[in-house]
Formats: sequence, C-alpha cells, structure tokens
Amino acid sequence: MLQSDTPSDHILHGGPPETVGVGQVLAQVPEDERALSESILRAARAEVWEVVQSLTAELRARRLARVAPDVTSLEAERAKRDGKR
Repeated sequence: MLQSDTPSDHILHGGPPETVGVGQVLAQVPEDERALSESILRAARAEVWEVVQSLTAELRARRLARVAPDVTSLEAERAKRDGKR
C-alpha cells in the first residue's frame, strides 16, 4: 500500500489495479509511462505549460497504443484522407 493516496501517487507508482471490465485488470504502469508522468508533474510544478501539453500528448498516444492497439486513430485517418501523411 502507498504511504500517500493522492492521484499523483497513483500516476507515478501505478496505484492499486483498476478493474476495467468483467475480469479485466490493468497491469502496473510501464516504466516509460511512469517517467513521462513524473516529467509532466515536474513541468506542471514549474508552470511550463507547453511542455506539459507535449508530454501529455505523448503519454496519451503511448497509453492508447498499449491499451487499444487495434483502434483506428481518427487523426491518422483524417491525415491520410487529406494527404498530410
């Protein structure tokens, strides 16, 4: 059990496993996502919002790729459609 039970502790240390569906349990947070989360917290404390935004987008992309790798990204499909890829 964590000494502190704040949302940032759950982000940084994986927190207790969360049930997401019948019998599905999320594993501990991967090391790269934990490092990104720590960097987001540091940037937020320093109020460097462009870095927070950039790191948050990276963390989101990694989590989506890990949790739902077969889900089509609307952004990628729009870029293909518009010839921006």
